[in-house]
Amino acid sequence: MVPITFTTVYRSIQKREDNNMEKAPIELREIPESVNAFMLAEFNALSENRRCEIQRGQVYVNIYLLLTSGVAGFLTVMVQISKQQIDRLSEWLLFLLFFLGTITFIRVIARGDRIIKFNRAMNRIRRYFVGISPIIQDYVFLPINDPSYIRKGFERIGLQSVVGLINSGVGTTLVYLIQHEIKNYTQRIIISAIVFIGLLSLHELYIWLHSVVAEKKKQVAMSENDKSGG
Repeated sequence: MVPITFTTVYRSIQKREDNNMEKAPIELREIPESVNAFMLAEFNALSENRRCEIQRGQVYVNIYLLLTSGVAGFLTVMVQISKQQIDRLSEWLLFLLFFLGTITFIRVIARGDRIIKFNRAMNRIRRYFVGISPIIQDYVFLPINDPSYIRKGFERIGLQSVVGLINSGVGTTLVYLIQHEIKNYTQRIIISAIVFIGLLSLHELYIWLHSVVAEKKKQVAMSENDKSGG
């Protein structure tokens, strides 16, 4: 039978407020090394899944950028070859591109949610090891608290904001072309500018509302776990 070594120091972790972990009383408890090994394996698996999600989001955006560049280049070449406006084809291509951009936007946001879930799980494992050996707390660079879904300041600028910006531009170009019956170009530009601001605001509003709902669900789940003693 393989002997099992034990760690005899364990500290229970209390909730942290304002991202500062409170000092909790130390309890003596035997923790098998097999548990620590499992925690490390789980941490590595979560880290790998997080890395895959980050790469997946970059692939989404790269494909969307490639399609956007391709459509823009194709329409430019067609205009040069035909020497005339191809409004109908442009409108359909831009409509499809806007539709794909909206799907990409939603998928990138969902990918961000999964990354935060992986971060939360990894931070819990960090808290576990800090609880076992409090001496390492001062050397832990990455956070050990539960990250919030709500981002503030420049933290809000991510891939979803980039996709939202480009998609707003595509939608604005589509609206500009649809106004071909309006001969006053100044009026068309003003209307297009208003549409761009509106679309960009809608994208950012969706990001904010989604993060608020996700944070609320997280708080409810944490409250239920506390009531059940989880």
